[in-house]
Amino acid sequence: DITWVRKVLLPMLALKKSGGELLKADEESFGRFDVEEMKGWDAELSPALTHLGFVDTLSRALDESTLPQSLAGMPGLTRASTFVARGLKQQLKSHIERYTAIIEPTRKHLLGKLFSCCKIKCTKRKLYFGRKDCQQTHEYDRIKLVQGKAPFTYGSTMYYTVPEKYKGDYNEPDCERVMELRPNTMAQRYCQCGQKPHVKEIRISLTTAMESHCDL
Repeated sequence: DITWVRKVLLPMLALKKSGGELLKADEESFGRFDVEEMKGWDAELSPALTHLGFVDTLSRALDESTLPQSLAGMPGLTRASTFVARGLKQQLKSHIERYTAIIEPTRKHLLGKLFSCCKIKCTKRKLYFGRKDCQQTHEYDRIKLVQGKAPFTYGSTMYYTVPEKYKGDYNEPDCERVMELRPNTMAQRYCQCGQKPHVKEIRISLTTAMESHCDL
């Protein structure tokens, strides 16, 4: 039951992780949640992920098609056969579907904050004046945004590495901010402008696009 996972199991794991010191099941105990690796602490996702791990593992253990022959006669599986006959597999399948339905929309929402679909345009300076298009690796791509960083302290050396209007905040809410804060990195990643033109001759434009463009 998810209540048992939230109120009993996760606090016990936090206690074990701390080496005996009484801690709560929270970000301090398990670390900040990493949506890409799906680890750390999130008040909604962590209990659901833990319970999903239990029911999915049990479901796999009861799947005769994948169970090694050497384990087929284990006492636990013999005892479980009674519950299998009463519909245990179907119940486990229902639990897996339930927790997946909780996890996936939240995961996609969090990933949407971490990545943004960007339209990319690379140009380089012509010999005398004007600009022309360069070849580029992608027309659209999902770019990972810098998020969760504390702004630099006003007056510090690093504060002045960020455009003044952002007041030392180098977090990136969208593609346009990525273009302003990391133009050279993005140009090196996406622009193919011939025989190593000077970096000042290359210009990259990033604009936020609909997610559907990056799903193609």
